[in-house]
Parts: sequence; structure tokens; C-alpha cells
Amino acid sequence: MKFSSENTVTITHEKGGYSIINKRILNLTLFIFSFLLYSNTIQHGYVLDDYSVISENSVTQKGVDAIPSIFSHYYRYGHYSEGDGLYRPLSVVMFALEWTISPNNPTLNHFVNVLFYALTSCLLFILLSKLFRNYSILISFSIALLFTAHPIHTEVVANIKSRDELMAFFFSVLTLLYFIKYFESKKYSTLLISGLSYFFALLSKETAIQLVLIVPCMIYFFIHLKWKDYILSMIFFGGISMVFLIIRHEVLSNNGFGYIVTNLENPFISLSFIERFPTSILILGKYILLLIAPINLRYDYSFNQIPIVGFSNLGFSLSFCVIVLLLIYLIIRFKKKEAISFGILFFGITIALFSNFFMTIGTAMAERFLYFPSLGFCIALTFIIWRFIPSKLLITNFFHLKDLLIQHKNILLVICSICILYSFKTISRNNDWKDNLTLYSQDQPKLNNNAKSHLMLGIELIKKGENNTSDTVQKIQYIKQGIHQVLKSKAIYPTNLDTWTTLGNAYQLINNYDSAIVYFIGAQKIDSTSSNGNLGDIYFDKKEFHRAIGFYKKEIQFHPNSIKGYNNLGMCLATLGKYDSSLKYLKKGLNIDPQNHDLNLLIANVYKAKGDEGNFIKYYTLANKIIR
Repeated sequence: MKFSSENTVTITHEKGGYSIINKRILNLTLFIFSFLLYSNTIQHGYVLDDYSVISENSVTQKGVDAIPSIFSHYYRYGHYSEGDGLYRPLSVVMFALEWTISPNNPTLNHFVNVLFYALTSCLLFILLSKLFRNYSILISFSIALLFTAHPIHTEVVANIKSRDELMAFFFSVLTLLYFIKYFESKKYSTLLISGLSYFFALLSKETAIQLVLIVPCMIYFFIHLKWKDYILSMIFFGGISMVFLIIRHEVLSNNGFGYIVTNLENPFISLSFIERFPTSILILGKYILLLIAPINLRYDYSFNQIPIVGFSNLGFSLSFCVIVLLLIYLIIRFKKKEAISFGILFFGITIALFSNFFMTIGTAMAERFLYFPSLGFCIALTFIIWRFIPSKLLITNFFHLKDLLIQHKNILLVICSICILYSFKTISRNNDWKDNLTLYSQDQPKLNNNAKSHLMLGIELIKKGENNTSDTVQKIQYIKQGIHQVLKSKAIYPTNLDTWTTLGNAYQLINNYDSAIVYFIGAQKIDSTSSNGNLGDIYFDKKEFHRAIGFYKKEIQFHPNSIKGYNNLGMCLATLGKYDSSLKYLKKGLNIDPQNHDLNLLIANVYKAKGDEGNFIKYYTLANKIIR
């Protein structure tokens, strides 16, 4: 078997135990380093989408029994009533298994994330040592070390939900590793493992489909194949991709394509390609800058964090120049099969899906999108450092690891210095991901123009106030702080429905009904089907029962499966002494959910008020049999 590099030579298998021992020591070092680097996240709680995928997801919480349902539904099935357009069952299956082992325990989830990351670092080192086997083993170790330490990965590891990213990358690396092993051994078992790993990567996150382009690039740069083998390889991976896409389409076509990206999440949805081009280039420039200097990290980049820019914008011009220079370098050096060129190409392929060039995705920009592309950056950076600091690039074997390290001490000093800086930033950033309130509060000074971040911080402060039942003064203080943040969000993006309903709920919590009514009515101007139940509750509390009834009837008209709507309407009618009408609506709710404790108990009390002792005992008994 032959591999190509900058000096295109025929590679022989390593001989003797010295290289194996050195590799194992270096691999163990990577594992320990990566695990310790993120160990301060293990005691953290749920953050961001962890709630919709795990802690507030009724399907995930069924554990092992939910596995068939997970594979046959969209990603957040069990939290969203409509599809989210995503199909990532494998990571959700892991969450369900972990819930079975230890329910509602984010510590276990975080531990598995950290463990996955540590194992990925080791697996990546093994892959790199095969790709760059012409060179000193410290080349592969340097790349893996920089990748492991890079702070841009904090969102992926510290956010449990991003297990999909971790698993997709892990299985992608495993795919490439066993693909190479197949051409070394010609054993079909290794090709089978490679194919299964690729399928698992796709089931973890759809974006692993980028391997269809990465594989031919890897073949070109590192493996000498006949055209026949080259084409068969493309058919192999293309076939697996097609099978996955068919399965995904079948699953989502049933109930999963319901999610619509809003302008708040990604302003690109309202732009033509020509209009989006300058901003897309600007964002690519920001991605590159984040890889070079990962300083001001943020959990959110939605509207209006990155304003839409035109061709005259300085940021666009600088980004465009950098991208053109990288492309020129890639084209000029492509035939020489340089490692730096491969790093640039790898970055370009893996960032393309998230660029909003070819398709509009769920957000304009996100740090987790750099998880795959950061490997290309680390490859290019490592070879740039080795090129400019005198050292031997080609393979050198040493019996003692100490001799190997001494030989490359200058290089290691630079690499380790960068990794130390990265590590301090990573450990510090990990602390921000402790919980929602900590993350939102820490990042808010960097997100003053971000409508969504103000809203999310406001919601979290309002929740904190709502849950504070012991100190009324502090409760009101938190809620007012939350209202202040949500009003800032409204000023930036005034047509977001959630902003208006959140303000209405907040004012309702502090019994400021007049302000609550203003915002709920404002919400109805955006969506006429919203907030009727809230307005009904307010008028019920104000003892304006006839007005409350009108809103409750609208609630069940627009949301015919709303148990709360039937419950509240029945209660309101019963309060007015309209017992028969009350029972009519309460029993409609009971037809939807016969095991609802509150409905059965309320029906019992209405019968008691009517003087119907028999039906009172019947429904009261049913209510007591139901576990709340």
C-alpha cells in the first residue's frame, strides 16, 4: 500500500515495539488530558436544548421502551407536537438509555459526553498517525492535542444535547480509520465496519453526509488507488448515504417536516442569494477568526447579533480577501498534495453545509458548527508551525519517548504553549455552561444586539422569580428584571410572538393585569389563536366570568385538544352555577384524557354542587384511583 504526502514516498509498516509503546503513551496522554479538561462540566445541569431533548421530553423519559418510537419519529418528538425537520435517533437513544439507568441525572449525561470526547481524541490520533505516517509521530500528536484543547468545542462537550455532534464526529473518524484499514488488509470485515460506522454517524447527525466528499479527498491526498477502487469507494459511501436519506425522508414525511425557521433564528430566510452573499462571507470570516482567536465565545448568534451587510462592508471585504487567498493557495498547492492544502480543503467541505450559501439552516451561525471544520484548521496550523520552526518532519523512530521529545522540543514548546492558552480558556468557558441562568448572564454583555438572548435571559429570570415562593420581594424583583430584558428583546425584534406572551405572563405573575392584557392582546395581533386561555384566566381572577368564558371558548376552538381549556371553561361555568354546561365541556375534556385527575375531581365537585351524590361518588372514586 502507498500513501502520498508532500514528499510522496512509499510507506512501510512500523517495525519493532518502540513505536507502538510511544503511540500508546501519547494516546493515554491525550485521553487523560481531554477528560480532565472537561471534567469541570460533569456536575453541571441541563442547558438550552437539553430540556427539549431530555429533561422535558416524554419519549426520552420512557427509557428503553421508547427506542422503537425514537427511530420512527423526528428528533424532538415527545416535546414538540409538530415535527422539527431533524432525524437524529442514535443520540436520543443514548439519552433514553441513560434516563433508564439514572432518571433526571444530568451528571451521568455530562460524564458520557466527556468520556466520548476523550475517546474521540484517542481515535483521532490513531487516524492521524495513519494519514501522516510519513512524518514524525509528534505531527499527529500535535494535531490531536490542538484539536482536543481548542475552546471552540466547549459548546459541543458542555451542552448535553450536542451529543449528536460528538457521536457524528466519533463515528466519522471511525469510518475513515477502517476505510484505510480495508485497503491495508483487503478484509471485507473492515469495510463492513467502515460502512456501519458511517451509517451510525448519519443516524447521529445528518451533517455526517459530508464524508461523501471527504473520502475522495482523503484518497487523493493520502492513498494511491486505481480508478476502479476509487469509483467503487464512491459508490459504497454514496449507497449508504442514499439508504439513510430514504429512511429519513420516510420518517419525516409522516410527521416530521413541520418546523419552519423564523427570521429571528436566521435572518437569511428572507434574503435572495445575492443579498445573503456578503453576510455569508462575513460569517465565514468570523468562523476563521474564532478558530485563530477563540476569545469572545457566545452561545447564540441569531437576530440581530450579526447584522445583514452589503458589498461595501469592511468585514465582508477582509473576509473575502482571506477566503480568496486560501482558495488560491489551495489551487496552487493542490497537485503537490500538501497537508496544509488538505487542512484548508477539509475546513471548506465541512463548513459549507453551515454557510447558508446553498441552503438556509436553523441559525445564521453557531460555534458547534466548527466542531468538524476545526480539525482542518488544526492540521493546517500544525504543519505551518512545523514548517517555520526548524525540525525534522519525516518519520523518526526512537526507542525512548524522551529522545523523541528532546528531538522536537522547540516544536513542542510552541504547540504546548498554544494548548495551555487554549486550556485556560476552555476551562473558564466550561464554567459558563453550568446552567441556563449562568450562561445567559455571562454572555449577555456580548449579546446586546441579540433579540433572542435578551428574551431567553428574561424568561430565565422570570422563572427564577416564579419559583421563589419564600420571598415575595425577591420574587417580584427577579420578575421585573426579566421583564426589563424581554422589553429589550421587543425593541430589537418587535414582532416575535414569544416576546409578547412572555411579557403578558410576567405581568400576570405580579398581578399587574392591565399590562398583562395589553401584551396578550398584542400577541393576538401577531397570532389570533394565541393567549386566549391567558386572557380567560385574568378575567376569571378579576371575577369577570362572562368575559372569561368568551376567551376560554376561543381557546378550545383554536386548540380543541387543550385539556386546560376545557378544565378552566368548566370551572368558570360552574362558578356561575351553570352546572350542566360545565359538565358538558368537562366531559369533552375527559373524552380526550380519561385518566386526568383534575378533570375527574372537578366533575365530581360539580355533581356534588348539583346534589347528585351518586355521580359525585363515582367521579371522586375515579379521581382518587388516578396517580397524579
